[in-house]
Amino acid sequence: MMFENGSTASFTMTGLTEKDDSRRTTIFGTKGEIRGSESKIEVYDYLTRASTFYDIDFSEFEGKDAHNGGDFGLMKHFIDAILNNDKSLILSGADETLESHLLVFKAEQSRLKNRVVCI
Repeated sequence: MMFENGSTASFTMTGLTEKDDSRRTTIFGTKGEIRGSESKIEVYDYLTRASTFYDIDFSEFEGKDAHNGGDFGLMKHFIDAILNNDKSLILSGADETLESHLLVFKAEQSRLKNRVVCI
């Protein structure tokens, strides 16, 4: 993807890998990398060559199947936000959700037609 300010991003999703029992995410930036797994996040700084680690506690989602408990978490936050009348518990709203889905649909259109698609 190319953004109006000249920034670029690419996305690769792999369904089958040697270690298909876990989910991993790596984001490469100009100043470092962010690596995420199911239990921790690592932020690596290219300049200092140092890593900072953050543990993730997903224990409340254990045994919840869909998307390793992610669907359960989304619904839990939504219900908690309603029960507590607290919008801050919803991390992304309808506008962000719609925009991200439209972006994925355009990416699929680009893949299927093998051409650049403007958004």
